Amino acid sequence: MRPGIDLKGKRVLVVGLARTGLATAIFCAARGAHVTATDERAAAQLGDVPETLRAAGCALELGGHRPETFLRQDLIVPSPGVPANHPDLHAARAANILIWSEMELAWRFLRGSMVAITGSNGKTTTTALVAHILANVGANSGARATARVILAGNIGTPLIARVNDSADDSVAVVEASSFNLN
Repeated sequence: MRPGIDLKGKRVLVVGLARTGLATAIFCAARGAHVTATDERAAAQLGDVPETLRAAGCALELGGHRPETFLRQDLIVPSPGVPANHPDLHAARAANILIWSEMELAWRFLRGSMVAITGSNGKTTTTALVAHILANVGANSGARATARVILAGNIGTPLIARVNDSADDSVAVVEASSFNLN
């Protein structure tokens, strides 16, 4: 059994607003968290992202990070491109604030099984191949495929954006680069 977390009423900081950060902020807000989303880039550099996040009820801190914001959170979820040794994350760790990757957070809500594929080379090909095999097991015998397969991670769609697609009989096949594992 996975250790869950109730996000309702929790203060969650999402650091970095590319594809994964956007999906994470929306996911947390939809579950009742008080989400602050921060990015070093200004609003004008983020396209529709600020408008999308405001519509989801997220507070925004754009154009740089505020160290004090990191220290007022229950949970911080840095995007994969944010260095693990970022000074504000270091200060949050020193203050015993929970810091999880998007994949860690998603895993706690994911139903079914998960296969994570990592390594130096061949992750995308291996991930796609494993997903294809799992989706087609038994197909040659005329039987129904044995599992509902969810393909996610660094291969295109953040895992957290696919959590609602999971079921007890699903298998999430996830490409996990080293920065997803922090």
